[in-house]
Amino acid sequence: EDEEEREEGEQVEEDKNHAQDLDVEAVLAGLDVEVEVLADAVARMGEDGTDEEVDCNGGDLADGEDQVDLANGAALIRGITNALVDWAFDVPGVPLTARKMLADMCRSLGAAAFHRCSPQAKRGNKRHRYEDQVLAMLGETLSKASAVLTREFTEAAGILQAVENDEEQVAKVKTDIETAFASLKAKRAEADTRRADIARHEKELAMAWKEVASAKAQARKDAKEATACAEAKNSAEKTVSVFSALESDGGSARPAAELRAELRLVEVLMRTAGVAQSLMAGAERAVLPALRCPPKKRSRFDEAALSACEGCLREHCQEQVARAVASDQRRRAAEEVVCRRRARVAAIQGCATEAAGALQDNIRELQECKRVLAAAVHAGTLRTAELKRLRLATGRKRCQMTRLEGLLVALQKI
Repeated sequence: EDEEEREEGEQVEEDKNHAQDLDVEAVLAGLDVEVEVLADAVARMGEDGTDEEVDCNGGDLADGEDQVDLANGAALIRGITNALVDWAFDVPGVPLTARKMLADMCRSLGAAAFHRCSPQAKRGNKRHRYEDQVLAMLGETLSKASAVLTREFTEAAGILQAVENDEEQVAKVKTDIETAFASLKAKRAEADTRRADIARHEKELAMAWKEVASAKAQARKDAKEATACAEAKNSAEKTVSVFSALESDGGSARPAAELRAELRLVEVLMRTAGVAQSLMAGAERAVLPALRCPPKKRSRFDEAALSACEGCLREHCQEQVARAVASDQRRRAAEEVVCRRRARVAAIQGCATEAAGALQDNIRELQECKRVLAAAVHAGTLRTAELKRLRLATGRKRCQMTRLEGLLVALQKI
């Protein structure tokens, strides 16, 4: 029993620490934090999958260029040299070295050259024909550059429009995110349900172990009572048998010590059975001396006293037998209660173990849902970055093309 109680105590402690062994609190808390971060990222996305507005007007061109004042010769020179050297594009038939040479020649002309008249003019301050040739080369190069920029802008605008109008991709990103969020919420709710089931099983298990302990205490009490009743029954039956043997032979064939021991048993049983309450005092006092006498020497009064005492003892013995039977039945019933309550503990433990396993599976599913959601959000982020890059590139091309057209118009007027 001590070994069994020790094992049950260890089992109770193991059941108490069952939820801690699962170690799900930290996992679920970490998942919640990660999901909140992903939810914030999704909330920042616009309807078209972009995180922020992008300046499409090419406002990131370097050198602090504002709109060129075409009437200002110095500003016109600066705009032409920047277009030839600093802007990243290729001009067919005019390598970068030649463009740098033209830029140097443009700067060498100075602002005055742009305000003088052409060599063909009839009057006024005329340009030298070499200066006019430089301006012609600049116009030819910028015209080729304008064609290149126009083509690149058209291609970039087409790509941007295709990406922006890709409704299937936008719908796929939104659907993937919404589906992942819905699945994640469902799995999270399922995890909360599993945790509630485990907590309920733990409470039920604690109560069941208390019931087992209570049933075992009652079973031990009933077992002790049954043992005492069985001992009392056996003692009564033995004493009645001794009484019958002494009544039949008077104890003449027994040694004196054995006879005294048997008489003491009879005397104790008489007190236990309450013979003094059923017989007269004289009859009670005559029982023990009569048992010492041989049957032939007993008087009628002795026989009557022995007969009445024997009836009292046998009645007491029957009562002890009935008590022993009843106490044994109670003991068996208590043991059955203990078995039933242990079976209930085992059933609850099985349910708790099953719920714990389901929770672990649910946590793995949660982690997978989080991974799917992160992948969907990442796809949206990639689309956002691609849109931003395309819009910036298209805006830069548009700005360069517009400024280059303005430079060409100014050169044509000159």
